[in-house]
Amino acid sequence: MHKTTHTLNKNISDNLDKTLILLGFSPDSTIIFDIETTTLSPRSGICYLIGVIYHNNSGWEYIQWFAKNAAEEESILYAFNNFIDTYNTTLNVINFNGNTFDIPYVSSRFRAHNITSAFDNITSIDIYNHARKIQPLLQLENLHQKTIEVFLNYQRLDLLSGRELTKMYREFNISKDPEIKRLILQHNLDDIQGLSMAASILLYEKALDNNYNNITFELNNSELIVKCTLEYSVPAHIHKNVNGYTLILDNDMLSLAIPVYNGELKYFYKDYKDYYYLINEDKAIHKSVAAYVDPHYRTKATRQNCYNKKAGTFLPQPEEMIAPAFKTTCDDKMSYCEFEQISKLTPDTANKYIKSVINYMLFILR
Repeated sequence: MHKTTHTLNKNISDNLDKTLILLGFSPDSTIIFDIETTTLSPRSGICYLIGVIYHNNSGWEYIQWFAKNAAEEESILYAFNNFIDTYNTTLNVINFNGNTFDIPYVSSRFRAHNITSAFDNITSIDIYNHARKIQPLLQLENLHQKTIEVFLNYQRLDLLSGRELTKMYREFNISKDPEIKRLILQHNLDDIQGLSMAASILLYEKALDNNYNNITFELNNSELIVKCTLEYSVPAHIHKNVNGYTLILDNDMLSLAIPVYNGELKYFYKDYKDYYYLINEDKAIHKSVAAYVDPHYRTKATRQNCYNKKAGTFLPQPEEMIAPAFKTTCDDKMSYCEFEQISKLTPDTANKYIKSVINYMLFILR
């Protein structure tokens, strides 16, 4: 077994410190983990390389356990398992698609060697799963780790694919060429360093889920411009347009452009059985008042015509939270509120309104 330990690059260390602080993870109980295997199935292959970034009194370091042949797999698994076992608290394990691949693979290989797994005391933070949730916002070509790294402006030295790496490891088993070994280790190092950078993708979720502060509303022609500050800075600029809505995320700033509706809308009464519809006036009135109207000019209201009309400037509200709510028809999913209501919102309702608009945009982008 070959073991490599080195101090992590300062720029990557600083970025990782910043990201973990914002995410609320303690560096002393967080590692970044990636493996290299000979096959996709643990029943027909082995795990020959395990790379980990971890924090100690000296700062961030990385360690790699490399099996020079299949017989050494047991040694690197024992070494890795003992390493995890040194943590006296629940360990945060940052990985990429580890819930589906890395963790089950290593667990299976543990069982194959009768090793009691220390994985029972971990919390997996699968960056791939988190990236999937915000893919409608990111709109990346795919969710491969390298694609996310490029989006976050991380440039890796290694350009090898997983398939090429497996072939190279087979070659190494025959030739023991140190250059092949160096390239394999570099690939794994770039994977775990790339993961440390890709972890900042979680900040988009964090930023959008938490409170928005310093909220301002401004009517600009046919749009409502919403500006506010985020509690968490996002790692890369986002600018998305959909159905007339625009969302911009830049550092700790959020800007949202919401199309306004100028014209006439209807307020629908829910208890329509208590109303009459006035045919000539195209509106509904309560039955206590309708009793004074000539029966020829009124009819019992239905869900579709039990309304009163109002002209003005309105804002869409994907979730009905600002009263009174107006619609074009009673079955419309989108309701509207009067523009004047926006200045009267409490900070809590303003937050809910902004989040409902963003969720509506993400729903469309899916």
